[in-house]
Amino acid sequence: MGPLEAMPDAAAPTAGAQGGTSTAVALDREHPWPGLAAYDEASRDFFHGRDEEAAELLRLIRLAPLTVLYGKSGLGKSSLLQAGVFPALRAEHHLPVYVRVDFSPQAPCPPLEQVARRLEEEIARVGAEAPPRAPGEELWTWLHRRDLEIWSSDNFLLTPVLVFDQFEELFSRGGAGRERIGRVFDALADLIENRIPAEVCEGEGAREALRALDLGSQRYRVVLSFREDFLPEIESWKDRVPSLLRNRLRLLPMSRRQAVAATERAGAAVLAPGVAARIVDFVAQSEDGVANAPGAAPEQAEVEPVLLSLCCTQLNQRRAPGARVDAALLASAGQDILQSFHDEALAGLAERVPRFIETHLIQGDRYRGSFPRDEALQRGHLTIEELAALTERHRLLRIEQQQGVARIELIHDRLVGIVARSRDARLARDRELQREHERQHEEAQRLAQLERRRREQAERSRAHVARMRNGLVVLTALLCVLLGFALWAFEEAQKQQHAAQDSSRHATTLRLAAEAQAMLGGSRVEGDERALLQLLAAQRLVPGAVDGALLHALLHEPGLLKITHVAAPLRALAVSPDGTRIATACDDHTVQLWDAASGRPAGAPLIGHLGRVSSVAFSPDGRRLVSGSDDHTLRLWDLASGRPLGGALQAHQGPVLGVAFSPDGRQVVSASADRSLRRWDAAGGQPLGEPLLGHAGAVTAVAFSPDGRQLVSAGADRTLRRWDATTGAAVGAPLEGHADVVNALAFSPDGARLASASEDASVRLWDGRTGRALGEPLHGHLGGVSALAFSPDGTRLISAGADDALRLWDVREARPLGQALEGHKERITAVAYSADGRQLFSTGLDASLRWWRADAPVAPDVLMQARLGEVRGIDPARRRDASIAGVQAYSLQPWIDSGDLPPGAKLPPGGLVLALAWSPDGTRLVTGHGDHALRLWDAATGQPLGGPLHGHEERVTSVAFSPDGRLIVSGSADRTLRRWDAATGQPLGAPLARHRDRIAGVAFSPDGRRIASAGHDGLVRLWDAATGQAVGAPLESGTPELWSVAWSPDGRQLVAGDGEGRVHWWDAATGRGLRAAPHGHKDRVMALAFSRDGTRLASAGWDRTLRLWDSATGQPLGEPLQGHKGPVLRVVFRPDGQRLVSGSWDGKLRLWETATGRPVGVPLEGQQGPVAGLAFSPDGERIAAMGGLDATPRLWPAPSVWPRQLCSRLTRNMSAREWREWVSPEMPYVCQCPGLPVTVEEAGGHESPPACAPVQAAAVSARP
Repeated sequence: MGPLEAMPDAAAPTAGAQGGTSTAVALDREHPWPGLAAYDEASRDFFHGRDEEAAELLRLIRLAPLTVLYGKSGLGKSSLLQAGVFPALRAEHHLPVYVRVDFSPQAPCPPLEQVARRLEEEIARVGAEAPPRAPGEELWTWLHRRDLEIWSSDNFLLTPVLVFDQFEELFSRGGAGRERIGRVFDALADLIENRIPAEVCEGEGAREALRALDLGSQRYRVVLSFREDFLPEIESWKDRVPSLLRNRLRLLPMSRRQAVAATERAGAAVLAPGVAARIVDFVAQSEDGVANAPGAAPEQAEVEPVLLSLCCTQLNQRRAPGARVDAALLASAGQDILQSFHDEALAGLAERVPRFIETHLIQGDRYRGSFPRDEALQRGHLTIEELAALTERHRLLRIEQQQGVARIELIHDRLVGIVARSRDARLARDRELQREHERQHEEAQRLAQLERRRREQAERSRAHVARMRNGLVVLTALLCVLLGFALWAFEEAQKQQHAAQDSSRHATTLRLAAEAQAMLGGSRVEGDERALLQLLAAQRLVPGAVDGALLHALLHEPGLLKITHVAAPLRALAVSPDGTRIATACDDHTVQLWDAASGRPAGAPLIGHLGRVSSVAFSPDGRRLVSGSDDHTLRLWDLASGRPLGGALQAHQGPVLGVAFSPDGRQVVSASADRSLRRWDAAGGQPLGEPLLGHAGAVTAVAFSPDGRQLVSAGADRTLRRWDATTGAAVGAPLEGHADVVNALAFSPDGARLASASEDASVRLWDGRTGRALGEPLHGHLGGVSALAFSPDGTRLISAGADDALRLWDVREARPLGQALEGHKERITAVAYSADGRQLFSTGLDASLRWWRADAPVAPDVLMQARLGEVRGIDPARRRDASIAGVQAYSLQPWIDSGDLPPGAKLPPGGLVLALAWSPDGTRLVTGHGDHALRLWDAATGQPLGGPLHGHEERVTSVAFSPDGRLIVSGSADRTLRRWDAATGQPLGAPLARHRDRIAGVAFSPDGRRIASAGHDGLVRLWDAATGQAVGAPLESGTPELWSVAWSPDGRQLVAGDGEGRVHWWDAATGRGLRAAPHGHKDRVMALAFSRDGTRLASAGWDRTLRLWDSATGQPLGEPLQGHKGPVLRVVFRPDGQRLVSGSWDGKLRLWETATGRPVGVPLEGQQGPVAGLAFSPDGERIAAMGGLDATPRLWPAPSVWPRQLCSRLTRNMSAREWREWVSPEMPYVCQCPGLPVTVEEAGGHESPPACAPVQAAAVSARP
């Protein structure tokens, strides 16, 4: 068994759970709390506060065969069942059977067989009597036997109650296969709906077997308990089990009243009078000391039972023997409880363990994060034993199944502040150690320099004495020698200085790249903007050294257009009506305007608030702005001057959480944590009427309907309320449906729909005019949803929140569109569309403002077909060289012959894509297809040019452009070649038919006068490109089939790859074989390509490797290049020969350094099916690729473009201070992004700063 298999899984059934109890904690009067463990049945005397829920659950179990219990994680569902309900069931002569089924594919037996065995064990454990189950007898059959009666030891008939705890594991651990889950629900449906299983009615003896069964009775009960976030998955199976959710109880957090009563009763022997309420209030506070819901009164506070139990346990452990837990102990130890719990759990562990927790398991200072368990173990962040100690013994961490992945996380949000403080302290220590190390290093350098000077002075003194003693002649000779020595020493010193500078530059480059990747990965908190700037600085210092990191950054956030960071978290944003400006609200008490096009600040910050700014809105004419702040005020701003209009608007008694202008610009409305809304005159700032009251908690958001007649507000009381915008009167009843705080609102542009976002991780749609709920909630976020925005046309909705992701929805169909946009490192606080609907903007607690493409997001590992600017023309003088970037394609014959299409795969309109080539002028692509046709494409847009080119009778397996771009040649499985006019798409002449089998590859000679074709008949044939006539005798390889062909750049050599792993070399003029064909691959050679200078040949093999060859000797250069997971089908050189790109059977591309054979960055994924065509653009700045199932070519930026692409995401260069702090105080400043400004900090940084001049070489610019 490997190390990962040995790791305990929090979601896996434990021995205790299978045995009927989930905890081994023994409680008594002196120790009445189990800490983080669950109460079991033996602990029932200490389990309090859930009497109402236990009574209701008992009533539901009596009422129907199936009862469902659900609620959020950590609310005590297992405790309620075992300590609250099981004793009551036994008192009524039920037999509760606690089952935690192992739903994993590796389980030793099917789920209901596990239940049957548990029932047998429980019957034996309580000493009951029952007829034994026959070998192999199914649970349904056993429970319906006429003779099955379970008698207790005191002679009462018992009714089994089968309790499936943590039933969500069917989805999280069951392999997520719908068919497999369906089988479980079918079996459960037979039990619950009392249906006769089909297998009972089939086979010989079925009629006799049915007579032994009581088919009309149902002498058992079933209880399903699961986490609330799995409710949608459970509901989706109602068609299989109609009564699935008819009889259900939702478990909520404890109220303050319940929590106080539970604490007092359990701790009667150890708590001082009155202290229970103080403990509960301490637990109900958030990290910053306020109630856990904005505006919540103490009596309305919700209490997490697991945290209450932990705090009570910790306080109890701290009391002196014989003493009681009192207010003094709570005051002195309360704030230290979680810190001590954290410290004790980590005591004695290696430093990397708390570093891992501080780096990966919190986001900023306020939110929890999570990290894949298996990845944490594989990377060595912590060992299996350490993880087991932290999850099983200390309970600091837990393992949660999220989307089928076991992820490690902290047990509660209250620990985030503790971990953040520990992180900050560690970082401060690290910085101090680093400063001390630097001081010691500088002191050592200073002492060494003093010693060198002392020795040099002594040497000069001795030389002086010698010169005086030896006289004038000797002195002259010595001076000559010393002069020569000095010149030599000077040259050596210069060499050593340059070497030291190069070494320092390389070391700095690697450090910058490593730090940047950590920032992009979230393990460092400095943010993506700094990461990109550091990567680009590294690339400018040592070009090519960090290409892999550049590619990783480029693929890191698909859809991201631009990013900028500020000094503090951002709370809100608004876009001006004309779309030219963005306003952001910041925790540093300011509002900042930004140019929407360039991403640069538009003027100085708007300063006036005394607290963080939480909301902003533009007036309809775009001339004014309103902002709301935690200082309880609103401010109106004149945007022309940047000055406030009058004084602060004061009337609220709490933070202002939302603001909005009316559509006519005459009113402003504000929403506050004081539970009220207020209307204001937008011209004079005077309040209009009385405050609008009705919410039972903080009012978190407000919006006007587009016609200005209606106001809608949202609150911490989980409701939306509608108001008459003119009179302020409430309209209708509150809109209910959310299960937690409602954070955001948005009207569609036509007012027909209203959207709301909640901390319950859902988005709801409502009729904008009647308030009627429209359909089911939209689920997809993994945490609370903070922000919403409709697209300008009203067809799409964007949402974002605590899971740091933006999600796009189709409003009409209420379904998600594409993948989430990810990149923020902390909760996203606001989103907005640009005025034209083409872009999205978002702000977050990570202090970043981001621009995104507004079209449906692509998968994270796929770069969209990049628009890389205008297509550059090719100088005619370069066309001969440029043609080498063209491609001869290969046959996908093994795939075609086997018919082995991926499951669910669909052929594109032209059938399988089999070949691709790029025109020498870079403007067009040609592809060959399985429908016997060729297709031309615009290389800038990826759009087709005209219709298919028909002429072959079988699939087109290979294509190539002539060096002048006027001709196209194609090879086909119909054994012929065809020539085409590249301008008109018309075929030229008759098919060229000499091959005896299908053609695998074609290539033009560099002068364009001849064509070479390679076929599965083992022959290479030469043709006159102008006339189509065969030239000379065929070149015989002596092998049954050839798979690829290429022409050397000087036109003197032809090479072909065969099906046995060999490369054949011929003299192109005479047809004479140049050397014996060496074996370089273990299987067929699928593709060949020469470097532009002709010194190297690259080959791609079915054996998953590439090889480089010396063109002069035909010998392999170095070891095979390995990295692809499937056969390598395509390979091409970049025109400058410094890079290779290869394409594989698995649909991935890989880039390689030609000189070293090392891979560059991560594979480029996204091609559908095996890579059928691959080419560099003639200018080397783009890569075109098509998978066999792709409908259009995919265009990727080549390495030379990566810096420009990354610079397009930035709005500035580093400042001089940042260069000194982030890069080096010794190295001259180098512009990272020519054309972008450098912040002028000394001048305030708000005037238009100068742009960097273009950089010609690394480290050339003068120090700023």
